[in-house]
Amino acid sequence: MSSDAGVAGGGSAGAALLPAGGAPAVPGAAVAPGATVAAEPWFKGWVKDDGSLNAESYARLPENLKGLASGDLKNAKSIDDVLTKLGSLSTLAGRKALAPLPAGASPEDIAAHSLVMRAVNGVPEKPEGYGFRRPDDLPEQAWNDGHAQAAAKIMHEGNVPPAVAAKLMQLQAATVKENIQDQEKYAVDFFKGQDDTFRAALQKDGLDYDKTLGLVNRVALQYGMKPDNVLLKNAEVRMMLHQVGQAMGEAKFIGGANELNTRSDRSMAESIMHDKTNADYVAYWDGQHAKNGEVKRRVAGLLEAATTAERAAADKR
Repeated sequence: MSSDAGVAGGGSAGAALLPAGGAPAVPGAAVAPGATVAAEPWFKGWVKDDGSLNAESYARLPENLKGLASGDLKNAKSIDDVLTKLGSLSTLAGRKALAPLPAGASPEDIAAHSLVMRAVNGVPEKPEGYGFRRPDDLPEQAWNDGHAQAAAKIMHEGNVPPAVAAKLMQLQAATVKENIQDQEKYAVDFFKGQDDTFRAALQKDGLDYDKTLGLVNRVALQYGMKPDNVLLKNAEVRMMLHQVGQAMGEAKFIGGANELNTRSDRSMAESIMHDKTNADYVAYWDGQHAKNGEVKRRVAGLLEAATTAERAAADKR
């Protein structure tokens, strides 16, 4: 009797049936007057057994989530709809993070965007991380390290992936090498044209090529022009020096075994053998060339003459 009265009157026996949160221990059980009943979580009963959603649960959404009822959750009929939309929002957020920044973006937005792009592209921490250096097959004089480091800095600021940066540097190096080859070919073709013009002028006057060129080089040496001076490959300069030699007396320059003869003969031979712009360079090294034998005999004669002159000069000392 006292036990029943205790339950009805809210005594200690009735309180013992309530869990700590104040909710009834058994669904549908009576709650004693004055007892606290805990609010059910908003998501309780939200997802039904078939996956559909119970929109009535949205009435229990906390204040910070109430906007979802009329927003992202409004048209969702099942849990699959919610997850699909969540995935789409995540993808959209990722795309926005990778999209170019609008004009006038704040420094904070720029910094945040840069962090994302560097992580995605694997950008090195510093510009030096790109590792730009002169390719082994590129001449030292064709490499500008300051330019390379400036390019690395620009690529770093633009969050360029290392693989793309490497390809750009390879393209630049290939372009430089191609330009060098084009310049060398131009020089070879140009000076061959000059030599052909010189030969044609000599043939017209009935003059011997080797003898005339020897005189040209000796006159040039007499007036302080070194044998490797590029001017000596110019047809007009050659003809001018030839005329000077004739005017001053050819015998003065084509004497016995003097130093001018020796230096001229050896320089002519070395030019043919080592100067790629020399008109006879290819003929000397190409065994199949029509003038190979002729040019080799000329080089041998020039070297022999120079050696003989050097020995004679040594004997006089």
